[in-house]
Amino acid sequence: MKILKNGMYLILVLLLSTTISCHEDDEMRNTIGGLDFVIATLNAEGNKTGVLASTVPGDNRTVYTVDFGATADDDTDVFQTSAPMVTYDYPEETVTYTITVTASLEGAQDVSITKEHTVTFVVAPPSGGGGGGDTSAVAGTWRLAPESGAFGVGPALNDVSWFSSSADDVTTRACLFDDEYVFGADGSFQNILGTETWVEAWQGAAGEACGAPVAPHDGTATATYTYDEAAGTITINGVSKAFAMTGWRIGFLGGPEPIARACNKMQGQITSGANCIAQRAVITALEADPSKVQYMVDEFKVRRDLILKLLNNIEGFSCNTPEGAFYVFPDVSAFYGKIMNGNLINNATDFSLYLLEAALVATVTGDAFGNPNCIRISYAASQDQIIEAINRIKKAVS
Repeated sequence: MKILKNGMYLILVLLLSTTISCHEDDEMRNTIGGLDFVIATLNAEGNKTGVLASTVPGDNRTVYTVDFGATADDDTDVFQTSAPMVTYDYPEETVTYTITVTASLEGAQDVSITKEHTVTFVVAPPSGGGGGGDTSAVAGTWRLAPESGAFGVGPALNDVSWFSSSADDVTTRACLFDDEYVFGADGSFQNILGTETWVEAWQGAAGEACGAPVAPHDGTATATYTYDEAAGTITINGVSKAFAMTGWRIGFLGGPEPIARACNKMQGQITSGANCIAQRAVITALEADPSKVQYMVDEFKVRRDLILKLLNNIEGFSCNTPEGAFYVFPDVSAFYGKIMNGNLINNATDFSLYLLEAALVATVTGDAFGNPNCIRISYAASQDQIIEAINRIKKAVS
């Protein structure tokens, strides 16, 4: 009986422990944590808005209620969805709204957060003489940059071989550098010259100097402009270099909508989607103050100068000074045709393989980056590691 009693006691303890453990798991599973959302503007006019909500850890049972805060009398701006993304078209006006997102999970207490969102509505220019395309990229007041090369003249686009402003012009032609060029969102254009601008003899002035604007070149004429978004700028970037997020494999593209949509379609058929952890990390990085990564920029500059100094002391290496990223791209063609420790070096690939085998230093052939005479060496490493690696390379090629 004593053994049986002990056995029953043990069984009761185990059952009790199991019950408590399951209860704690249920409580953890039914807790909403890390609720956050990102606000995105989805059209050129600025009033179509998307909200992307998420919780940590994610749970596909979570239901999100998004209140865009546009109406007080009805719920036409309130949406409930199990999908994280929901969109809404705000009225065509510039107003600041309060967006509220509530996360609900069966058996858990609802969690809500709010954020302010300002809709800056841009009126599309009229078709015809008043302009064309999305003018938001150029609308506003512009001035010449107070620096050398701010303006120039030449036979073709981006060719200023005939004339280019100098640094002295910023002072001697100060009346020109304070002129304003106003591009209206409606396609209108105005040149505001003030009491003085730069005038020349062909305008009837006595000579080239600052003076009162001369009609009809005094900015009083009615003018319009046309902006061709198809010829606009396309920006392609990533976070590996700027935020030292190598391995996260996140990049982004910004440009005219037709081009961006076409790229999105192509990319969606070629690669898989970026994981949600990487996306959240990139959002945090891009929304942070740039000063947060300044220490990395400063350190990479020190490492760059160090590796350049060391490589330039090796005969046969020819380096330029990189202004971005964290690589040097030395020309190693001086080693072509040479035999090193029984290895004939015919190209950059041979040289990279030789350094890997003889010096145990990994580099990348320049063939992959458009220059077969170079190799790529990363200095995303400590200063001690850089010194050790370059010393090994120097020993292997000496």
